[in-house]
Amino acid sequence: APAAAAPSDAPPPRTPRAGSATSLNHPTTMPTYKLYYFPSPGRAEAIRQTFALGGVEYTNSYVDSEIMRGYKADGKLPYGVVPTLEVDGVMYGESMAIQRYAARVAGLYPSDPVAALLADSQADHCMDLRGRVTAVKYSPADQKAKKLAALREDLPPRLRRLLDNVLPEGRDYIGGAAPGFADPNLYALALELEGFDLLAGYPRLAAFKRRYEALPRIAAHLKESAAEQEAFRASRPAPP
Repeated sequence: APAAAAPSDAPPPRTPRAGSATSLNHPTTMPTYKLYYFPSPGRAEAIRQTFALGGVEYTNSYVDSEIMRGYKADGKLPYGVVPTLEVDGVMYGESMAIQRYAARVAGLYPSDPVAALLADSQADHCMDLRGRVTAVKYSPADQKAKKLAALREDLPPRLRRLLDNVLPEGRDYIGGAAPGFADPNLYALALELEGFDLLAGYPRLAAFKRRYEALPRIAAHLKESAAEQEAFRASRPAPP
């Protein structure tokens, strides 16, 4: 499981709230969490980073196409796809639902309904824009150049509007002085843009990415996650 952060970086102890999984089922202990996904960032990385930011212990259960075939055959995954989060043996799907749950557990999700509405809209819009980029990544080879050209034309006004709203000049994170619920999603967007050499055109976002990666818990997570994923890939048989 990802290593816990150093004590100086640790949040104060969490008190379970009435109605939470902790208060209902585990009065004195935290539930156990296992996250199922491929050994890549994808749709799971914002979830992993949310757990990391909160210092929440969890286990990565990596999959590949062969493992996924077995899971689908035995009905292990509720919707037949990953990411899926297992909480004390019960499986839950949908990446944004899982991230919201993780943020509540990690103490990153707003308790005020209006503040939660704002955080949800920020996180969801980051993922909407990320989806526009990944659509190009996974497009057929003979269409990729055309789609990338369209993205270069379509993205700038959308991205400038996003940054003006969630990361105005002088703000370190969407959450303010410290990361909040939506910051892992903005990082996920920055990561995809970097893959197409588009990040350099947005210095404010590039600076955010460097600042975010330097956070002690995120730096530790990224290092350990890379080693874990490489070990998993090395342990699996080569595809035919």
